[in-house]
Amino acid sequence: MEKDKDQSDELEVLTILMEIYKKENWPFYYADPIQTIRHHMREWGLKLIDFADITGCIELAESILNKTQPLTLKEVWKLYKEWKIPARLLLHPYPLKTEKQRKMKPFNLN
Repeated sequence: MEKDKDQSDELEVLTILMEIYKKENWPFYYADPIQTIRHHMREWGLKLIDFADITGCIELAESILNKTQPLTLKEVWKLYKEWKIPARLLLHPYPLKTEKQRKMKPFNLN
């Protein structure tokens, strides 16, 4: 019985360590789609204007990055084709900001 408990404890510790490792080595793995886009932009030195090329206009790009407008399937497709971001990282649901939250914080890539 004690051996089963030890194995169970060991499995739990290994699971926790694996989760920590994944978070540290693949930070975008746990991110929502907007965090994934922001991470990609930081890594590749891309600016808001570059994302505007994907969305069609700078206002829409800013709204998406501020989570006031949702990312569309068309934009997901362009991000996959042009920026090589795996679509599976962009297709997760994420909450949009409420009206109160929208007034609090302007766009900031960092």
